[in-house]
Amino acid sequence: YSDIDQITLAAATPLSVGTYQETDAKLIYNGNWIANSTSSALGGSRIYTNDANGSVSFSIDSSVTKVVVYRTTYAAGVYGSMQVYVDNILTTTINNGIGSTFAFGVPFTLTVSPGNHVVTLKNVGSTFSDLDQITLSAS
Repeated sequence: YSDIDQITLAAATPLSVGTYQETDAKLIYNGNWIANSTSSALGGSRIYTNDANGSVSFSIDSSVTKVVVYRTTYAAGVYGSMQVYVDNILTTTINNGIGSTFAFGVPFTLTVSPGNHVVTLKNVGSTFSDLDQITLSAS
């Protein structure tokens, strides 16, 4: 027998201005993601997926107006794209399938209006996308 009496869910603690590695506990991953240690990545590691349902979400507070996502790029067809949602609204798409050699720590900048938001990066299809680091700043 198994029994659950109660489950309490707490709201995610929003991130404020700062730099966050892909291992930060406040980043919520869905789908199959694989950790990868490499000296080429910022902070010495990154996390990647080719799961069509792979996504990562995080909350930001009202101090943040600029989100910089650091990721890896590589050849189209192997690396693909990530859709960026802000508060469940598709805002833009990040193309990771560029170049003929691996490039680590490539920045993509997104500006958000002041306020609390939830940002979600969703892998598109079965090509690879990754997350290396996130930097949040005020304008």
